[in-house]
Amino acid sequence: MKKTITFAKIAALVLAALMLFGACSANRNPTDDPNAEPVYDPVEGYGLHIEKNGTVTLNGQIFYGYGTNWHEGFMTALGGSTENRLSRFFEVLHEGKIPYIRVMMGVFYPNEVPQYVDRSERYFERMDRFVKLAEKYQIGIIASLMWNKGAFYEYCGEDLTKLGDPNAEGTKLAIKYAQEVVTRYKDSPAIWAWEVGNEGNLGVDLWPEHGPLHSSQMLCNYYDLIGNAIHQIDSYRMISGGDGCPRPNSHSLRNGHGWEYADDLEMTVDSLKYYNPGYLRAASMHVYEYGDADRFEMLLNACKELKLACYVGEFGAGNYTANNIRDALTPEESPEEAEEQKCWNYVVDTLLKNDIQLATQWCFGRLALQTDATSIEVGMTGNAYQNVYQWERLNQINNKFIEEGKNKSAEYWASATNLLYKGEE
Repeated sequence: MKKTITFAKIAALVLAALMLFGACSANRNPTDDPNAEPVYDPVEGYGLHIEKNGTVTLNGQIFYGYGTNWHEGFMTALGGSTENRLSRFFEVLHEGKIPYIRVMMGVFYPNEVPQYVDRSERYFERMDRFVKLAEKYQIGIIASLMWNKGAFYEYCGEDLTKLGDPNAEGTKLAIKYAQEVVTRYKDSPAIWAWEVGNEGNLGVDLWPEHGPLHSSQMLCNYYDLIGNAIHQIDSYRMISGGDGCPRPNSHSLRNGHGWEYADDLEMTVDSLKYYNPGYLRAASMHVYEYGDADRFEMLLNACKELKLACYVGEFGAGNYTANNIRDALTPEESPEEAEEQKCWNYVVDTLLKNDIQLATQWCFGRLALQTDATSIEVGMTGNAYQNVYQWERLNQINNKFIEEGKNKSAEYWASATNLLYKGEE
C-alpha cells in the first residue's frame, strides 16, 4: 500500500509540474498548426489588448496610434533626475499628442543589475516616480523588461548558452524581475503593454565569433517562460518579444545553411513561430531604410497567417540619418538631410499603407543626454529643434486617427483610475 501511495504522489507531482511548466507549451511549440485558435482569456484590464484575430484594442475599442521610443526614460529617473526635470519630457510628449512610449524598464549592463538586486526599494521608488508621471500626463508605456537579454545571465556568471534554460540562474532572475514589475504595475493605466526585451532574434543561430552560440529554439523557450510568467499575473495586456524584423536568411541560418538562401513567406512564418510562442501575440518589427520597408508586406502577411498583431517597435531612416546636431526646419539644409527625410517618409508611408496600428519612432529624449541624430527634440534644450518634420508628421498622423475615431485614448484615460498619481501637485 505504501508503494501505491508513493507512486500516486509522484504521478500527481509530475502531472502538476507538467501543467505548470509544460501543458500550455503544447499551444506554444513553433511546429504547431498556425490556424489553431490561440489561448485567450476574455478578461478586462488596462492597456492594449490583442483580439483573437490579431486586432489591437484599447478599452475594448480598435486602437491606432503612433508613438516614440524614450529609451532612457526610466534610466533618467533611476539616475536621480528630479520629478520637475522628468516632467519637462512628459509635458512635451503630452503636448505633441504622443499616445504612448516604448521604454527600457530595466537596466542594460550586468554591472547595473545590483541596483535592482541590492537596492530594490530605491529602484522601485524611482520606477514609481516614472510611472506616476506617465499617469499624470496620460502617456502609455510599452515596458521592455530585459532590453539586453544577456545582462541577468552574465550577472549570474552564465552566458547565453543558458538562454531559456529554466534551471539557469539568469533565467530564474529574469522571471523574478518580470513577476515583480508586472505585479507592481498591473493596476496602472499607464502600462499599455509588456515586452520581454529588444531584438533578441537578431543574435540567434549565428557563428561563435558573434558571441556565445544560442539558437532560435533557446530564444523561443526564453520568451515562452517570460511570457507565461507575465500572463499568469496580467492575462489582458499585449505581450511582445521586442524583436527586430526577422533576418532575410533566418530559416537558412536556423537550419545550418548560413546565409545561403533568402526566406520566402512560408519560411518567414516558421521563424515567427519561434519568436512569438505562447502568450506573445504581437510580432515585433523594427523597420529602417528602404530594404526593410520593401520586405514589410511579406512580413505582415506572415503575421496575418499566424493571427498575430504587428507592432513596429522601432522605425526610422537608418543609415540615411544625417549626422547633424540640429536639423533645419526644411529639407533644403543639405542633400543628406533631404535623403533622410525622403527615406523616413517612405518608411512611414509603408506603415500607413499596410494599416499598421502600432508603431514607435526611434527615438526621443536622447539629445538631452548626448548628441544623437535619430532623436526627436522639440525645444527640450532651450531653442534647440531637431527632426521637426518627424514630430510634425507624427502629430498629423495621430490627429487623423483621433478624427477618424480610431484613437479614443482620451476616453480611456477619462474612465481610468490611477494607481500612483492622485491629482496632487
